[in-house]
Amino acid sequence: MPSSSPRLGNGGPSTRHRTPTTVYILTAGRSPALGPFCTNYNKSLLPVGGKAVLSLLIRLFPQDRWTKFVIATGFEAQKVKDYVHCAHPNIDVTFVDVPNYDGPGSGPGASLLACKNAAVATAGETSPFYIVVGDLFISNVKEDGMATASWSVMQPSDLFPGGPGARDGATVGARPSGHRKRVPANSCNWVATQFVSPFGSDKYCNFALGEKGSVLQVKNRQIYGSYQDASWIGLAYVQNADAFWVGLETEVARKLELAQNAAPGVKVPPSEIVAGFEYMLESGYDLKARQYRSWVDIGSPGEYLDLVKEHLGAGFDYGKTGEHLYFCGGRVIKFFEDAEITAQRVARCQMVPGVFPNVDRFQGNFYSYKFIDGEVLYRKCDDHVFQMLLEFLETKVWPGPPSREGSTSHSDEQEDEQEFEAACFRFYVEKTRKRVAAYLAKYPDRTALDHADRVARINGVQVEGIQKLIDERVDLVSFTATYSSTISCTTTGKT
Repeated sequence: MPSSSPRLGNGGPSTRHRTPTTVYILTAGRSPALGPFCTNYNKSLLPVGGKAVLSLLIRLFPQDRWTKFVIATGFEAQKVKDYVHCAHPNIDVTFVDVPNYDGPGSGPGASLLACKNAAVATAGETSPFYIVVGDLFISNVKEDGMATASWSVMQPSDLFPGGPGARDGATVGARPSGHRKRVPANSCNWVATQFVSPFGSDKYCNFALGEKGSVLQVKNRQIYGSYQDASWIGLAYVQNADAFWVGLETEVARKLELAQNAAPGVKVPPSEIVAGFEYMLESGYDLKARQYRSWVDIGSPGEYLDLVKEHLGAGFDYGKTGEHLYFCGGRVIKFFEDAEITAQRVARCQMVPGVFPNVDRFQGNFYSYKFIDGEVLYRKCDDHVFQMLLEFLETKVWPGPPSREGSTSHSDEQEDEQEFEAACFRFYVEKTRKRVAAYLAKYPDRTALDHADRVARINGVQVEGIQKLIDERVDLVSFTATYSSTISCTTTGKT
């Protein structure tokens, strides 16, 4: 039987002589099952607890000269690239554009093979390597024995051979297992698995397991046949690359041929990564299963929202799918679906320094700035703090941006005032009306309150409906005209 790995003695060779390792991350495909969350957004960029799923995956591995990331891109490729450049500027990364990421003959197998071909063309042999699907989420990698702290930056000994304290995830044995055996890190080819409900197991790639977690058979999209079957979650480590690539190349070529010869309307299944594992087993290589109990499937809107609420609270309302907020590496990263909004935010920060954060990176729809730890004002406000706020506003905010050079004529001042009044009207009148309309469209029951009994309750207090308040209680136009005139006089020195 071919050897699955070099022999390791006392933890293996020193990390100073560690073998360079490639990490393939697959983000090319669409995610129609996630509905509105991924209509114009890549699944790997979905936020969970303030982190993009892609960032959580990258942080599983050492970000040093020994680790090369190869990311397959396709659907919304530019956003994936912009995010990585903004959030992880120091990693060694190559992006591989997959031309056919959702057409006939496509699939995760084809995307992975495209990555391999690109990596070999630029750097030669890419063994050993990791495979990671772009929507993989493991909620507690410490519990699963994959890292030294939950979603922390991993140490070389955690995933790579060598160094004291080398560790591994649980080797799958008989279910349920009361003892989780540790094996030297990556002393074999392995796949990450979890047990799912047998009734829905046919939507996964499954493995038939033997003693000590040995994979006996690949059962792709087949319902569990025994309690020893387990499902692949989208993470694997391959040492014996040659056999794996032979199996994958055969699978991709076969599916492409089927797609080209298929009759109109006949759908050909996508190319599958597990064909590589299957060929490894047929060639006599060992393949182990490692169990990850804290894996979470986020393949549907409900599953994703449940995960988000687990981190942010049950009352969290995912109201805006066109903008996202991330916290990564001591920095705040903001995304707007409308790139013009991003550009305007950056321009505003540059126009009034000291009031808005200093933007350190601006990439497409993303921009970032340094995270400053602190408290919101209303939690710390007292007379002294409020006085400081007024002084800050008077010196930094209310004077407005510097006047245009040479603009001292009466006509220029009038033009500035008119522009300011128009901007106030757009912000306070038009934007308010749009937000109220969007709110009522999202919550029809609120609309019913406005048109039926026209009352609602906030914290137990009866109030009138929002539409009635806007229409009958607040004169937005008059308020805006008065406000803009007052501010205009203040900034120009008029009385």
